[in-house]
Amino acid sequence: MTEDVTIQGRDQEAALIGSILRKPAILDEMQETIKPDHFQYIPYRNVWEAMVELRTREMGIDTITVGDELERRGCLNNWSLHDKASSSGRVALTFLRELGQPINAKSYADNIIDYAAKRAAFQIINKAANWLQSGRRAGDILQDIEKQLSEIATTDSKASKHTMTISEAVTSAYLVTDSASQGNKNYIETGYKDIDNLITGLCAPDFTLVAARPGQGKTAFLASVIHNIIKS
Repeated sequence: MTEDVTIQGRDQEAALIGSILRKPAILDEMQETIKPDHFQYIPYRNVWEAMVELRTREMGIDTITVGDELERRGCLNNWSLHDKASSSGRVALTFLRELGQPINAKSYADNIIDYAAKRAAFQIINKAANWLQSGRRAGDILQDIEKQLSEIATTDSKASKHTMTISEAVTSAYLVTDSASQGNKNYIETGYKDIDNLITGLCAPDFTLVAARPGQGKTAFLASVIHNIIKS
């Protein structure tokens, strides 16, 4: 039987947290895209928030420090794994640490975001079904559905990118275009006119890769770009 979409993703949530407990450095990358509300299972959301708080305070992350933070927040004693309610508290955290593989953390994170998006879409569809039974106009209902669906963040399955909703992407593109139409520069000049014309300069938050064989002048070129930027 297919698992209810509203509870999917808990194994992925446990695997991601377990991976971070074994390799805390993973959190630095993951917290850019994973947010607390992506977690369906509240105890895992509590652990995620505890780990982020520890990282913010530049403290170590392990079952002991996370347990202490959960205790400080008043949610340690009733904390348990989603599939092992017989164990709770620090014992459950020890079991959690054995789940997942750090090398697969990116996949776990992508799946968590995907399941969260499905749950959000499911809720919108359920609301839409109720709206259709009401006296609202079909056009208004479709407009509301489209707006709410566009606000759901998803991951790009074909490339590794930060999550962004459709509405955020449209707003960002509009602001950049509007700024450019007023004559404002939305990029940093490299000092090389042909390169700037080709790539439209250096634009945040884009990542520009300079590649060449050894000894072909990459370091000298980048040093010149840095010099030109500072000089300008």
